[in-house]
Amino acid sequence: MIRKLLPIILLLSACASTEAPAPSAELQLKSAGNYAGLADHLRGQLESRPDDTALLLKLAHAYYLSDDLESARFYLSHLETLGQQSPQKSLLAGKAAADQGEFTLALEHYTKAQQQGLASSELSLRQGIAHAQLGQYDAAKAAFNRARLRGHDEVAVKNNLAMLQLVQGHYQHAIAMLEPLYRRHPDNPQIQANLALAWAKGGDLNRAHRLLAKLYPDQPVGPVLQQLQRLSP
Repeated sequence: MIRKLLPIILLLSACASTEAPAPSAELQLKSAGNYAGLADHLRGQLESRPDDTALLLKLAHAYYLSDDLESARFYLSHLETLGQQSPQKSLLAGKAAADQGEFTLALEHYTKAQQQGLASSELSLRQGIAHAQLGQYDAAKAAFNRARLRGHDEVAVKNNLAMLQLVQGHYQHAIAMLEPLYRRHPDNPQIQANLALAWAKGGDLNRAHRLLAKLYPDQPVGPVLQQLQRLSP
């Protein structure tokens, strides 16, 4: 019995000592957050694979992450010409349109992504933001709640729900949502700014002043506070 088991033990030992393969250049660039470099790397493959839709989608995404929206939308448009349809492409097209203020077009892309089977929490959140920007507050709230039910990041969802209350003039509702969030995440600048705005619009200028002084320690708080008070509604 021992003689029969020995080769197996040696084989397992040999497998355990085998080195893992080195990560690809693409993976290294992603891990480093070097999305401009990733776009350059992927673009270099187009000469031999000009109509590779998977490559083109990765390239569009890399450009989007590097904040080159013109290039991202160029390659997304080319994918449309090639007839490539996927929920990932539709979501990315919506995000790129929204980032350039085209919220009606963004919603069209998001709806297409949903029809193509995408049901992610990010899609719901993005739909909510687009609806809110277009003044469609009920639809925005429903989308944010879908994102919440699908497990999206609490800070992102509640910040957006609170801002939805703010733009409708429901300052106390916004404060009630933001204060416990601030207690759990006291160093989050987005929560700080939104809560300061809610306090300022709700008339609690002292608390808004103290929070803004923490958020902008090197700036005079008075002008910032006045700006917040003038924000509509």
